[in-house]
Amino acid sequence: MITPKLIGNIKSKEFHKSSCHWSKIIDKANIVYLNSMKHAIDHDFDPCGHCLSSKAEIVAGLSKKNEVTKSSSDYYFGSFYGVFNGVSTNDYSGVEVNVADEIELFATIHKCAFENGEWRITPVQNHAIDISCDSINFPTQQTNAVGLANWTYTIPQGFEPGDTNMSADFHVSGKLELSSGNFLSFFVPIGISNIRIIPNSFDQETRIYFKLSSDKKIKADIYKNTYFQNPSSHIKNLRNFDDGTMTEDDDDAYLDWDGTIDHGFRKGKPVMQGNYVVKIEGEFGESDYDYAVGLKKLGGIAGGTDPDPDVPTEYITNISFSPNPFSIKTKVKLNFSLEKDAKVSIHIQHISWRFKGECVMEIINDLPLKKGPHSYTWDGKNNNTNSVALGYYKVRILANGIPFVRGGLHKKLHRNL
Repeated sequence: MITPKLIGNIKSKEFHKSSCHWSKIIDKANIVYLNSMKHAIDHDFDPCGHCLSSKAEIVAGLSKKNEVTKSSSDYYFGSFYGVFNGVSTNDYSGVEVNVADEIELFATIHKCAFENGEWRITPVQNHAIDISCDSINFPTQQTNAVGLANWTYTIPQGFEPGDTNMSADFHVSGKLELSSGNFLSFFVPIGISNIRIIPNSFDQETRIYFKLSSDKKIKADIYKNTYFQNPSSHIKNLRNFDDGTMTEDDDDAYLDWDGTIDHGFRKGKPVMQGNYVVKIEGEFGESDYDYAVGLKKLGGIAGGTDPDPDVPTEYITNISFSPNPFSIKTKVKLNFSLEKDAKVSIHIQHISWRFKGECVMEIINDLPLKKGPHSYTWDGKNNNTNSVALGYYKVRILANGIPFVRGGLHKKLHRNL
């Protein structure tokens, strides 16, 4: 296998040195490996403006390098094609294959020379041809008596899902014409599928079903909304790779979630109402995963639309703040009185936000309180212990799930008090 020094992007049609920063952020599905500058230019790729010379300079250099070759009458004709899962292809089509399927690659090369007033086409024998591939180490092969080299490979257990790209290097100095393209690919499907959540809308607990195409270790996590790429949205880990191998079975595999979070200041407590996503990762590379959105939590901190401010409930009729405004150097007391015993949660939120299960600061959560007056202190910091911005905030108190909201809590610089 040749270690590729040039990497192309089949979407942008630009190529880079393998050491270039921009080559490292190309989507894997768009990567193709190029064997030489000539290889890249011949296939209409443009050079990266950061790590390579201009296209004109590269073409000029290639012309100078090949002056001797140009004077020769030798030309070569080649072909590169594959048989993937019984399907023959000679283009960049991405045929689907699975574990234990066999793939075959074929490359042919013939020399065309003008001799004694006529063209002669002969197979090139005992000639080395290499395959550049992003994930398979194909050995160098020598062409046989008819100018053919071939490779076979069986997809092993644990092969990373997604696209695998290949190109051939024919190692000729003369003019090479290919009967088809020089890029092939096949696609291995993800081994995790059919994620179903029953019940999808739940209060206390739900079960997550999924299908495995083979035995494998998995990692499963719950995230807020659909932003599972963002670590800060992580809610709970349901299973880790070191928990052992899960087996392929006729029945669906499953995991349970009790609706709680497993870290942070609310560790062990129910998550807020809203939508969540489950992501299940396999052990066979970064493409080996699947996810399902729309997991809806009903219980916990209520969501939806805030009630109008200062509307009395059967539990709370008023909230007062002292001092108000308060400064970055002081704390504020939140005073209220319960008309009857209740489980109480207190949340502080920016005045312009509609309550959707998020809060700037959670003072208490589902804490049993007796009838009568109560007072809690807020130091002007958020759930991450950082000071909140200057401005107006509102306080939302839930008593047995019934909200009372008051706005007008004002944080100012101390010199303006």
